[in-house]
Amino acid sequence: MLFRSELEQPDLLDDRGKPISFWPERFSADFLEQERKDPISEDAQFLFNCQRKNLPLNTNDRVPFPKDKFHTISRVKYQENVPISYRQITVDTADTQNKRSNYTCITTGAWSQSGKLYIEDIIHGKFQPDEIVFWLFWTAMRENSPSRRPVMYFIENTAFVRGMMSAINRVHDTGILHVPDNLEKKYGKSRPTGGIRLPITLVPRETTISKQERILQTLQPWYNSGELIFLDDIPCMSHILQEFLDFPQAKTDDIIDTVADQFQQKEYFGRLTPRKPTLEEYLRTHQDPTEEISIFGERLGQHNIPTPYETNRWGNL
Repeated sequence: MLFRSELEQPDLLDDRGKPISFWPERFSADFLEQERKDPISEDAQFLFNCQRKNLPLNTNDRVPFPKDKFHTISRVKYQENVPISYRQITVDTADTQNKRSNYTCITTGAWSQSGKLYIEDIIHGKFQPDEIVFWLFWTAMRENSPSRRPVMYFIENTAFVRGMMSAINRVHDTGILHVPDNLEKKYGKSRPTGGIRLPITLVPRETTISKQERILQTLQPWYNSGELIFLDDIPCMSHILQEFLDFPQAKTDDIIDTVADQFQQKEYFGRLTPRKPTLEEYLRTHQDPTEEISIFGERLGQHNIPTPYETNRWGNL
């Protein structure tokens, strides 16, 4: 039996640089190459991989999310170099917890000031409703600074979610978060929320196009351009990559579904925060070029000119 990792290995080549046939007596290398490049069939490459290589997705022409376009960044490098404008949570809930059910996925996306999407964290598993409620609140409670907390929670509006909202609203009203039994050892029996209220938006289920079409149309350009980036220490990283590589034939697509949901109700995709002007740009628009100024910490005089990042002086840009 051949494993997937073996099937994905490159072809062995002969002296001419042509793939070697494993059964040359019946299928010569020239015959197979002619079949693979059949000009009459638009799906020749796809059919060849299905019938001859037992690997339908092994073609760059057909794979929407190639492995070499999967971009990651270390958390240290990310924290040191990537300024973030805001964070949001997207959630895909599994209505049941049996062996055949899908996974619940809670994805934290961070939009950088330049407009790129960084996936900071993914909580992924088969959870009971009280565990889902806990993890939703925990994504906000784990952040010490209010400015780092998610500004929006997008959850698909299903009967399961509408039933769970009563438990979420109970936590809002009491300010106490119940910790599920299986998490008590690490998080204790209950925790005060500090008055946190989750800004939840229930999103209607899409009915005009299939989920696969929505995922493809939304993510494929961002994935291939390198503007969709995952932090490399996310625990379920291998699962994430497999969902992309196997799309649209993957057994599950819970993770990439929530990544696509990060674009829900988002209309502006340019730079989210003004960049700092250069000294030359500032002087070009300044009314009095002879005025002594200081900019970006460089002392040129006594007056201090605010930059777009001094929110207390220019407002929150």
